[in-house]
Amino acid sequence: MKFPWTILRFDELESTNDTAREIALAGTTPLPFVVRSELQTRGRGRGQNVWHSDRGSLTFTLAMSPSAFGLSPRQSITVGLSSAVCLIDLCQQYHEKTLMIRWPNDVESEGRKLAGLLPEWIQPTSKRDPVILLGVGVNVTTRTRELPEEVRELAVSLAELASSSTSTIQIDDDVRDRLFDEFLNKLPGVLHELAHDGPELASRWARLDALRDHAVRVDLGHGVMIIGHGAGIDSLGRLLVQNELGRRTIVGGRVLRD
Repeated sequence: MKFPWTILRFDELESTNDTAREIALAGTTPLPFVVRSELQTRGRGRGQNVWHSDRGSLTFTLAMSPSAFGLSPRQSITVGLSSAVCLIDLCQQYHEKTLMIRWPNDVESEGRKLAGLLPEWIQPTSKRDPVILLGVGVNVTTRTRELPEEVRELAVSLAELASSSTSTIQIDDDVRDRLFDEFLNKLPGVLHELAHDGPELASRWARLDALRDHAVRVDLGHGVMIIGHGAGIDSLGRLLVQNELGRRTIVGGRVLRD
């Protein structure tokens, strides 16, 4: 049985996450719902980051009740990782390039970002249950050469990955819509598996860890920086960093790119 998503479609929004948050807080649309926009002009990434997109990008935000899946706040980090595993499985069918997870919320190929996921837990009121917002942005037919200079070399699209492999699939707007539908159909099962602490999910995100054995710099804020080598992602979704002081467990922070 399909999960009962209500899909709210827009031609242009500043941010699907911000719009979904406003709707969820207002309580005007029952959960679960999806806000999808053909163009996002001020998309949000993690922290203060901006998600650059065009009409070739697939951008949407899910609003869900944690209780619908049996999820608890302790799984806030792993919601993003599990969703990234789900997205990788779907994107992998269109090309032969290897996709990895850059902790905590990016999907990339050979260091170039294909997609980003932004999970947030919000509490509308003390009398209402919390809501999970999951923002998703995927470069499908995105014209990466036209992106701002500071991100141009760090981005890749699904179309570019397909064109550089032996794939004969034409990546177009039909693929963008198909990927959207497939994600909505597949994600509920993945989140149910996460709620029951399915060990396969944790082993998947551990195997897909793009930072393992690579030099890592994590900005924890307030002038605190952790420098070392990636030592994996544990079953709770925490990043492990090894340095001369031992192994550090990172729950929050910003992994810096060189």
